[in-house]
Amino acid sequence: MINKAKWVLKKLEFGLLEFFVAILMAIGLFGYFSSVPADLDWIDHTISFVLFTYLFYKLDITSILLGKSSKFANLAIIISYFSLFFKDIAAYTRLSAFHFKVLTFVDYFYLFISNNLLAINLATFYIGIAGILLISFYLAKKIEASHPSLLYAIFPKKFKNKAVKFFLIFLLLLGFYYFVYNTIIEWLEFVIDDPVIATGIAFYVYKIAKHHNKFDKSNFVFRIGDFSAKWYTKCISLLHYKKTLPLAISGLIILHALSDLGVFAYSLALSKENFYFGILNEEHVPFLRLFMDDAKYLPSNALAPLLIGYLLNALSLIIFLLIPVAVWARMFSRKELYISRIFLFFIYSSAVAYMLLPGYIIGPLKESSIRGADISTISLLETSSILNAFFQNKLAIVFAVPIISILFGLAIYLLSSNSRIEKELYAISIIGGLTFYAVYLYYFSSSLLAYFYSNILLTISTPHFLIGMIFLVLLLLSALFYIGGYAVFLYEIVMEYHKRKWSDAIDEELVSIIKKTRNFERAAIKPKKAQIAGDVVKYSLIALFSLVVLVFGYKMVSLIKERACSTEISKFEIDLRNIDKSLRFGARELQSHDAPCGIDKIYFFDLSKKINPEDFKDIPLIKDSLQSGASNNVFLIKENDVKRSFYAGSLGMIYPYHICFVPQFGRISFFAEGAGNSINVVSACGQPECTFIPVNISDEDALEVIQEALDFGCINCPTDLNQDFEKMKLTRKNVEILRKFTSCDGIAQVEILIKPKEGKNLRDFVLYEYVPKSCIDDLSEYLAEEVEGNVEIKSDPLIMWYFQGLDKETKVSYKLNTEFNEECMQLIKGMAISQRIEVIEKGSQPEIADSAPVIAGLPDTILTGEGFKQNVISSLWKYTKDRETKSVNLVYRIIKQTNPSLVECSISKEKHVDCEVMENKNGSSTVTVEVYDNELADTDSFDVEISQFCKRHSKKACDRDTVYWFDSCGNKQELIQECKDDKVCFDGNCVERKKLEEDDD
Repeated sequence: MINKAKWVLKKLEFGLLEFFVAILMAIGLFGYFSSVPADLDWIDHTISFVLFTYLFYKLDITSILLGKSSKFANLAIIISYFSLFFKDIAAYTRLSAFHFKVLTFVDYFYLFISNNLLAINLATFYIGIAGILLISFYLAKKIEASHPSLLYAIFPKKFKNKAVKFFLIFLLLLGFYYFVYNTIIEWLEFVIDDPVIATGIAFYVYKIAKHHNKFDKSNFVFRIGDFSAKWYTKCISLLHYKKTLPLAISGLIILHALSDLGVFAYSLALSKENFYFGILNEEHVPFLRLFMDDAKYLPSNALAPLLIGYLLNALSLIIFLLIPVAVWARMFSRKELYISRIFLFFIYSSAVAYMLLPGYIIGPLKESSIRGADISTISLLETSSILNAFFQNKLAIVFAVPIISILFGLAIYLLSSNSRIEKELYAISIIGGLTFYAVYLYYFSSSLLAYFYSNILLTISTPHFLIGMIFLVLLLLSALFYIGGYAVFLYEIVMEYHKRKWSDAIDEELVSIIKKTRNFERAAIKPKKAQIAGDVVKYSLIALFSLVVLVFGYKMVSLIKERACSTEISKFEIDLRNIDKSLRFGARELQSHDAPCGIDKIYFFDLSKKINPEDFKDIPLIKDSLQSGASNNVFLIKENDVKRSFYAGSLGMIYPYHICFVPQFGRISFFAEGAGNSINVVSACGQPECTFIPVNISDEDALEVIQEALDFGCINCPTDLNQDFEKMKLTRKNVEILRKFTSCDGIAQVEILIKPKEGKNLRDFVLYEYVPKSCIDDLSEYLAEEVEGNVEIKSDPLIMWYFQGLDKETKVSYKLNTEFNEECMQLIKGMAISQRIEVIEKGSQPEIADSAPVIAGLPDTILTGEGFKQNVISSLWKYTKDRETKSVNLVYRIIKQTNPSLVECSISKEKHVDCEVMENKNGSSTVTVEVYDNELADTDSFDVEISQFCKRHSKKACDRDTVYWFDSCGNKQELIQECKDDKVCFDGNCVERKKLEEDDD
């Protein structure tokens, strides 16, 4: 067990930092159930803030906002955020100051801050804002937004005005700080008494997600990491598409409900103190303590009703705050949210208790230094009640409220036995929860906007008017976020739930069959239990009877499944029939339907267009239907077998005039637009498709593509027009190529599926994708992201993928910052050329292909001062491995430099990297080096940073047989070591001469 644990920790690369976090978590866990010294408590909180800030750095904010990663920008952003948040850390330290036993220096630290609080708050604020402004300018100048990213979702076109781009990036960075970073860190600070526990869990989940691929798929570590990685990707993807942005904004608003579940509901219900209550002037008394105080004034027979009244009030607070969270989670997961009848009892009984005898009130915060909403408790003996008009004293109300509430909950429970009433009761509870949350958001947003408005008036006419300007921006963003965000949340709920009425009806016929089956099984099992052990004949009869029951039961289960499947398919058909008459002309609607009976493909056809039936030779029924001119235009496929086909009305689709949907989470989604007598269907963003169409090319077009590649003259380009044309025709007979077009938020993705015929290995295989200039004039300007694989790209435009050997189905793709029209989809030409085709005999293995060289670990470097710098990176072969060729004999070249006007690098004959600094100013350039073994290649990149000032001890280097420190300007500094005893200086180290000679061999 211990060895296995060590193995897991080694795989996850757990070191001192992870061990230190574990110790802090243990301290936090101990403090959660007990008390810890102020020293440890302060360390736990402070380190949790720093650690969570580190996790935000690893979140790669630039990638989320702009679609491209920049370590420098991410670091600058997170430092700016932490500087803006520093005032909150100082506020927390105030509660622990002068209670330290060991860390007494913190007292002096806080004393200095408290004596200079205004100056420090102003300094950290200006540092944070200046950082955001500078990094916004840097990102606006250096990085183009690409898909997927938040900025691209908001503004998918290329920015012509840099000022507009800078302003949008600044708004995104400021908004991300205020609505994401600040909200989450404050949640840790206020809600969780020991935030290091939550931070530690997030830290370890991040570590597991990062290294989970090192484990077998059946291993629990892999499953945890895979789940967390997918969940993270799904959450982040909400920010990347216009369609999901409302859900993302709603999710951020829902964070407030989660916060108050911890701040108020959890703390007041379970008598748990938290930091937030500590900084409020008004005392927040837990329900249990109020009950104990009130119990002193009541007779013993009133204690149980009083306790029930407090419990129901506490439960109502939890439920009211949980409802919007549950609704959002249902929309996020796209799964049916089902609440059983017993939960309806608790929802309605607690809500009635709160309305009759409220134990808490909601309103704006009275503390001037804090903004937001407040939920404060009140004694049930002191609160007002609508029952005061019916009962003469409070004691009678205390008895009446629990009875009325429970009876009302029981009545709801009984009424909910009817499925239709149950749905309506569930809908009413959702409306009640959302109304409560709307009141909460009103108080929260009004308090927040008033806070910003008052501070704007105080600062706008002072030397610190920049603070007023930032508050003005935050005021506008907050108004848009809270008011617009909640309105969007309600709209999303209506669109998602209104037509479905919260749950689907149950097929009564299926219920009847299930009941009969259960009655039959009970009747069959009963005599089996009555048998007496020990009688061989009876045991034989039991065995025979059981066999009959099993066989018959299996048939019954199969019958039920078939009937259930038939019912689901019928419902799907009913939902889609006459869909062409469901929308008026020009109206556009996102529709989502459950895929019935485990169907794996659903085809929609535009029968008004010409579709080649031969494209569907793998599904004979579809092929026959298209050939015969039948009217069915929707086909449900499971394992290439048509389970049902029907006519859904007149459907219109763009080329290739059909859509093949692959259900995702058991559903398909598409946009339907009214077009008069028909309806146009377009796949929704994120909806998986299988709409592959065969790629065919005429001989004339093939010659044109080959000529384009000849003119390009790349390494793997054709060399002889006629020879390669003949090879193309032979290749065409031995491979099937299919193409798929998908489009989302202005991004066109083209996927190409290459399927070699069984038993054929295509050697030196090149796939050509030619896009006419009428569709795209310059490919490099339209590529949304880097094309994966061994690819040559001609901007003219032509894309070529090279494979040394291809003997199995392979997929390639590319994305463009545009959307193809029908004409362009048909004009794109594709073909392939294989230099030789090998036959793989059954039972034999294809020859092992030459492996590509690998280059990795090229170090970043810092240079200072204009001029030529030698040996910036020495001996490139040290960073390279190749199975067939010695690293020193490989070919190295620089293929890309992002800022050659600042610094330009080259590779010397000795295979060292030299760089020439053009300008002595702060900046950086990313240099990409390619290693090539005459067949395959690999690349790695390193950053060259130019600093105006010389950095000491920048690197070690040789001067004859002595190792010295050199600064970033190339100036020699202190001596490190003299190489003696048959050793020589090589690459900044003393190495044995003999070993060096062996390495050279």
